[in-house]
Amino acid sequence: MTGIALALALAAPAHTGTSTLQPDKLIILSTTDMKGKTLPCGCHVPKGGIARFYGTTTIHRSGPIYDEVWKRLVQPEKDRDPDRKGFAVLIKVDRAEDLDGQPLT
Repeated sequence: MTGIALALALAAPAHTGTSTLQPDKLIILSTTDMKGKTLPCGCHVPKGGIARFYGTTTIHRSGPIYDEVWKRLVQPEKDRDPDRKGFAVLIKVDRAEDLDGQPLT
């Protein structure tokens, strides 16, 4: 899992619960219903279509990383935040597991 990072863009204030998100804190991100896609780690979606990623966060409210995440964002998400008040979150992934706690391969 070395070198793997996930990027999220969160529109403020629409996303509740983001007030507790802080830099350099452990985060657990669960994804579901990936429909046969390959995950960012290069592994396949595990049984049940659920993967968990464990890592630490960095928050970007402006700058080149924020701009790159915004550029890759799908248009419907951009439309929800026309004033660009949201922020980008990078997650440095330490490990990824299926629901049984087995490493994704």
